[in-house]
Amino acid sequence: MAELTRLQASLWSFAWSQNGLVEIDDISLVEPVALDQFSSAPNVCDHFRYNKPRDKRSLPRNYRTRKDPFEKVWNEIQLKLELQPESYAREIIEWLSEKHPGQYTNSQVRTLQRRINEWRLRDQSYQTKMTQLMSG
Repeated sequence: MAELTRLQASLWSFAWSQNGLVEIDDISLVEPVALDQFSSAPNVCDHFRYNKPRDKRSLPRNYRTRKDPFEKVWNEIQLKLELQPESYAREIIEWLSEKHPGQYTNSQVRTLQRRINEWRLRDQSYQTKMTQLMSG
């Protein structure tokens, strides 16, 4: 097994060297080996490991990639959600489209859904904290 490892190391260093310039041990002295000896080898190819690069899109980020389209009207949206908590994003987009013609479209529904979800999670945790303070 040690001989196989040495030969593999020579092969890999030759394969990955620049222009094939590498010193190779004299391999003519190697005796033939039966193939069944290699079946118990844990990892025959230790010299080539490929770690797939991480996809940066899957990592969490705390920055915005583009300007928030609802920044100017967020206070109005928030007030509407406080007065009508059962409202949903598509309904609010239609309301904004009537109020500000040409500025908001149905393609922005998912963005608004995310914003509303974040707000509800923050608001819910805030309400839970206040309830705990009042009752305790």
